[in-house]
Amino acid sequence: MTTSTKIKLSASGERLPDDATDFAATLNTETNRITAPASLHPKQMDHAAAVKAIAELNAANYAGISTWRLGKRWEHIADTDPQFSNPIVDPAFYPGTPSDYVWTEESVPKAWSADLVFVVNFYGGSVNDYRRYDEAFVRPVCAVPSSGQ
Repeated sequence: MTTSTKIKLSASGERLPDDATDFAATLNTETNRITAPASLHPKQMDHAAAVKAIAELNAANYAGISTWRLGKRWEHIADTDPQFSNPIVDPAFYPGTPSDYVWTEESVPKAWSADLVFVVNFYGGSVNDYRRYDEAFVRPVCAVPSSGQ
């Protein structure tokens, strides 16, 4: 995968060079999604606390964006790259990504339990389910705002 599909963004949403080390988020041009650093929330938390953390990020208008969310399975998986391991993402573009489970916004179908939510494991890129009271990391995601980035 070439790094040209990943663009670092400043706190005001401006594009930065690939070698920038101080940046607020990463734009994946293949998916048209922006990911905030997982290091914003360095501790695991239950799903309710994760939802609250996202609401706080939106209230703060982090990086000029107020539409952050936990993301869907495919959005997290789309950022993975098998060239990397532990975690399975390019650390130059996704610093602080844990080699562990990250919450999604997707509930598991009710065939099992309404209490289950999908998580993505950034150690190897697998998808699993956790109960809402289990703890995982937060990795905020949003679509590119309609005004563009």
